[in-house]
Amino acid sequence: MKIKTALLAGVLLAGLPIVAQAQSTESYDNYQVSCETGVDCNNFDVKYQQPEADGEVSQRTRTRRVRRSSDFKKLYIGGTLGLAELGDGADIGFGASLLGGYRITKNIGAELEIYDYLGGTDSDDLGYNYLGILANGSFRIPFGQDSQSIYAFVSPGIGFGRLGFTGDDADDADDAGFDTSASGFLVQLKGGVGYPISDSLNVFGQVRYNNLFISDFNGDDDDEDAVTFDLGLTFGL
Repeated sequence: MKIKTALLAGVLLAGLPIVAQAQSTESYDNYQVSCETGVDCNNFDVKYQQPEADGEVSQRTRTRRVRRSSDFKKLYIGGTLGLAELGDGADIGFGASLLGGYRITKNIGAELEIYDYLGGTDSDDLGYNYLGILANGSFRIPFGQDSQSIYAFVSPGIGFGRLGFTGDDADDADDAGFDTSASGFLVQLKGGVGYPISDSLNVFGQVRYNNLFISDFNGDDDDEDAVTFDLGLTFGL
């Protein structure tokens, strides 16, 4: 009995190095990939274990960089629908705009825009058509760090504008040789708030102030201002 016990103990002692080696190898094979906490999560550490010469296990960390694609669309197109107020004698007009732009950074961009507003006047047979073509700057002021947070924006612009009269009275004036339209240099300032529904789709509301420098219908220098209230959206390409 003592001989069997001694033999069994010898076998167990002989197997201990093999078990230790298997555990060391298993520790070496198991590794962990973790992503560092952060907004962009550009870096993540690959942690793995390997045995040292004396059988002890050491841990090493290797940092691997990941290239992250841009989180906003640089090119976009869009449009607005809104109401226009041209001042005394003009009824509230209704109009729309089309625009396309390029975002230089997340908060700075440039765009081209064309708009047209139609309305009536105190005379039932006389209306107006207010047209503008402009180049605008765009500057965003985000309210939060999240890429999908509400933001405010301002957008100054310069371009070309045309104010023309429409309707039966305007046709009669044209037939009599009178000029019923005027065009000139146009400046504007837009401002409002927007919300990015997704990386591509963005909705916004804005107030626009325009000033059109023209010669009046008597040939004297004049200007015509207008205020519009618009709702719009843009789609990133």
